[in-house]
Amino acid sequence: MKQDELIKERVDEALFRRMDNADIGINTIVTNGNVILSGIVDTLSEKSYAVKIVKELHGVKAVEDALTVSMDGKIDDDDITNKIVDRLVLEPKLKDSKLGITTNQGEVFLKGRIATLAEAELAETLASTVMGVKKVINQIQIGRNDDDLIDDVSLCNELVEVISNSEEFFAPDVDTSCRDRVIYLSGRVRTPLEKEGIEYLAKTVPGVRRVENRMMVEN
Repeated sequence: MKQDELIKERVDEALFRRMDNADIGINTIVTNGNVILSGIVDTLSEKSYAVKIVKELHGVKAVEDALTVSMDGKIDDDDITNKIVDRLVLEPKLKDSKLGITTNQGEVFLKGRIATLAEAELAETLASTVMGVKKVINQIQIGRNDDDLIDDVSLCNELVEVISNSEEFFAPDVDTSCRDRVIYLSGRVRTPLEKEGIEYLAKTVPGVRRVENRMMVEN
């Protein structure tokens, strides 16, 4: 069996296994290790998840996302906005947030201010799970009004404390630095899960605007 055929088999199996049959409308083409995904999925979150799954597979060099989000003619912009509001209100981690949501032809705009980068990304993820959403434009400002008074050294110190207090992740070989409220993570971790987990911890520190994850996973 040719290499591309092996990769296609691996891609199709991974999509079927990890997407709980949501991949029924996904077609795959593999050429020289480059994968094209086409077809129809129900939500924007499924579209993003399918691409993520394929990118992680051995042998895949690149992924072209040609997937289309299904648009139910019965769902209008007001319906989408109301459903997103409902999901944000029911999320305990966002109970203190004050966000504005507008929808224009399936494109959702998130505005307002929120304490952490992790919360802003959670709001975006929840919005992407609503049927009819074609795109989410995240314009949420990160941090409290007094976060401009926080210096980079304080942010780094708080992150080190958060990582040290974590019961899930042990990261003695991770280095942290901060510039203009952007956290830079480098060094080595044991697993991909540890890499993602430490990045998430950095995003929970109030005032952090962005996280650059340059950590390497040990072989």
